[in-house]
Amino acid sequence: MAAHLERVPLFPVEKDCPESVVCITGATGYIAGTLVERLLLSGHTVHATIRDPSRASHLQALPGAAQRLKLFKCDLREPSSFDAAVAGCSVVFHTASPFTVNVPAGQVQERLLQPAVRGTEAVLGAASRAGCVRRVVLTSSVAAVYGDAWDRGRGHVFTEEDWNESCSEASMPYSYSKACAERRAWEVCAEQQGPAKWDLVAICPALVLGPPVSPRADGESVELVAKICQGDFWPACPRMGFGVNDVRVVAAAHCLAAWTPHASGRYIVVGHDVWFSEIAAATARAFPGRVPKPLLPAPTPLVYLVSPAMGVPRDVVRRCFGKLPLHSSARTSQDLGLRCGCVSLQDTMADMVTAMAKHGVVRAVPAPGPRGVRIFLLEAAKRALFDWPAQKLLLTTVSVALVAVLLAR
Repeated sequence: MAAHLERVPLFPVEKDCPESVVCITGATGYIAGTLVERLLLSGHTVHATIRDPSRASHLQALPGAAQRLKLFKCDLREPSSFDAAVAGCSVVFHTASPFTVNVPAGQVQERLLQPAVRGTEAVLGAASRAGCVRRVVLTSSVAAVYGDAWDRGRGHVFTEEDWNESCSEASMPYSYSKACAERRAWEVCAEQQGPAKWDLVAICPALVLGPPVSPRADGESVELVAKICQGDFWPACPRMGFGVNDVRVVAAAHCLAAWTPHASGRYIVVGHDVWFSEIAAATARAFPGRVPKPLLPAPTPLVYLVSPAMGVPRDVVRRCFGKLPLHSSARTSQDLGLRCGCVSLQDTMADMVTAMAKHGVVRAVPAPGPRGVRIFLLEAAKRALFDWPAQKLLLTTVSVALVAVLLAR
């Protein structure tokens, strides 16, 4: 059995589904790569849209790719470029969307909103013109559900009925772009005319982690975990809460949304509501002596001060730090038969770091013991002296001082 399926095996509806031709947009993306792998393992033919063919070699190496993977060069800014990829497909998985948190104010329209909204219109337009598409599965996000964990008050558990109405171009524009793109998708779906109509299902994951198919190191999730491994969040880490799920579970949710006849509307796919320190601690437990476990929360005022130099917008710190979002995936479990927390956080992190080491994104994890600790300390000292900006060094120095004060008590 392929490693992908060891954690999340194929469901009966996937096994019973006839082999089909499907399209995946943005196929070199983090979620999309695992989705391509799962669909190929299920026997389907995959039309994968990409912007840069030179970045698709990892997809071509997947089992079944030589026979059933076809690559199409497409661009979200060119509406007609998706027509050839969608032709002959019964299902379209629209995963392509810009993902960047730190965007200059004057570039929000160009880099986020226009690609997200117009790209969605382009793909859905191609689905309508094809005449053979029966369902579109949209990769949305809990960013389309809420702006921050207290949008509806402390303790509110977010469901598919909630919408993000608190973000804008000026405040957390990435979340705003996800809400705009999903709303536009539902509008286009409702505007369909004629007999060849498709239905729409939206998948809303939160922070997606787990083993990447791609060897690239520039994805947001991969970059975050690489920073955990290299000690950027030691001795202190941000006090920030996340909904988390394994990328293999998210891929399964897409497939179940495609093949389950009664699937409809939105589905939140979140397995664990955790603090960032729990993610780092789970990673450290999987690799003792190599990945350092944070000792205390970083002071939020200090994080706010230095956040621009660390690539984190201050409105994210102001709105999201110190808050733990709560999600309900009950509808996903009931309709799709998927238990979103079926992969433990520790298994997710262990598999992710192992895959990243295999790809060369992080160094191979040495054996536990004093040698591993010495290696980490030497690498941390080198980064502090030569790689870190002054603001990061200040944050670390203050955090170490706080640890020393606590230990002296």
